[in-house]
Amino acid sequence: MKQQSNHFFRATWLKFYTLLIFSAGVIANNACSQCPTNIDFEQGDFSGWLCYKSTFRTHSPINWGPSVPANPSYHEILANWPGEGNDYYGGFPKNCPNGSGYSALLGKNVGGGDAAKISYTFTIPANRDTFNLIYNYALVLQDPGHIPEAQPRFAVEVFNVSDNKMYDCSSFTFIINGGIPGFYLSDNTPGVWCKNWSSSSINLNGQAGKTFSISFYVTGCAFDVHFGYAYVDINAECFGAVNGSVFCKNSSAIKLTAPFGYSTYTWYNSSFTQQLGNNRVLTIDPAPASGSLLALELRPYFGYGCVDTLFVKLVDSLSVGAEAGSDKSSCFNDSLQIGSPPVSGITYRWSPATDIGNPEISYTKANPSVTTTYYLTASNEDGKCTATDSVTIIRPCTVSQIFVPGAFTPGNDGLNDKLRPFATGPDKVLSFTIYNRYGQVLFATNNDRDGWNGSFKGKLLGMQTVVWVVKAIKRNGTVYFEKGTTVLLK
Repeated sequence: MKQQSNHFFRATWLKFYTLLIFSAGVIANNACSQCPTNIDFEQGDFSGWLCYKSTFRTHSPINWGPSVPANPSYHEILANWPGEGNDYYGGFPKNCPNGSGYSALLGKNVGGGDAAKISYTFTIPANRDTFNLIYNYALVLQDPGHIPEAQPRFAVEVFNVSDNKMYDCSSFTFIINGGIPGFYLSDNTPGVWCKNWSSSSINLNGQAGKTFSISFYVTGCAFDVHFGYAYVDINAECFGAVNGSVFCKNSSAIKLTAPFGYSTYTWYNSSFTQQLGNNRVLTIDPAPASGSLLALELRPYFGYGCVDTLFVKLVDSLSVGAEAGSDKSSCFNDSLQIGSPPVSGITYRWSPATDIGNPEISYTKANPSVTTTYYLTASNEDGKCTATDSVTIIRPCTVSQIFVPGAFTPGNDGLNDKLRPFATGPDKVLSFTIYNRYGQVLFATNNDRDGWNGSFKGKLLGMQTVVWVVKAIKRNGTVYFEKGTTVLLK
């Protein structure tokens, strides 16, 4: 049994950090809109994000330096397939349980006074007066009992770039000496507080056309001994802040689910004359008329944002889509990405469930040994709206590929000593020729077994870029050529 925290996390405007893994999602009410590219990490990298690293010291500003490319010791992408397992201290899953393909990890689990930060800048579409940014996070913070200014921390900063001012209502800092419900002590390490996956929203209503930046940062303690870190994942679709507000025409009842992570939820009719519920989930039975309007008051934990009211329009126009992706063929025994990013409130299931990563998420990987057609079924919660799509992975390979490494290191050490072509599928290599930059032939062979050892006339050449040409023939007798360059390294 985990011990529940009686402490509260203090909110402060100090610009400090803790290690964080988070998931954020941008949502716009009542219509699908294009999300900022890769703000959800679904490209499997930090494209679009700026990564920073620095050192945390008491009473000293953090001087952020760019980390290009992202330093995997401080900024790491976590793949939901095959999955990263559970956090050592908190026991919760490292991957966000929202069905997305990737999450991000910020910080590390050893002391050292290090600080890590990521930041994303985006512009709200000009026609979006209602716009909410939702992120999910899980935290692990060590509590050494230092003065608050020296404790590990995690911070969120939202900056209005267009108006050059901090968006204070959505900017705050978690410090592990104060409190918010939901934190518990680690079962295996004294003094380490953990928080399972939670969500929070950033209300940017009325900011259409303006540019904002959102930053997350995390530090260990200021004395180089204790750590803090977190997990983050971002929802991949931009729709409404309340799941279920768009429902199927033949639904007999609807279930509305508000963003989680708030202290209290209160549902009203549109005129606020009738309270409908005070939980995160509201069930309406029978289903209301399309076009009905409700109000939802969201009250955050003290010190962590402002009271917000969302007006929720209920529309019976839900159309569920399933996107399994295009058919694929690979000549290598590798896992192939299939599916597409998930839509919040939709459940997914792949069939067959063999040789596939997670059969219950929309964006996964598969590695069958024989040609297999996978079917993706998407449905809303009550199953009234469904859609199915399929993708075929062709095995064994029927599409030939000619691969030549982009670099090699001759030296007779048994590691990458020779440069040679690799042919997959039914095609056959007829010849392999290597030239220097002057067009002089350095090596030639009539098969794909012999490789070049980097020498010319018995002498090992120095570092340079060479040009190669492969002559190959298809099964139908068609002859073709492939060419490229390779770097000889020493």
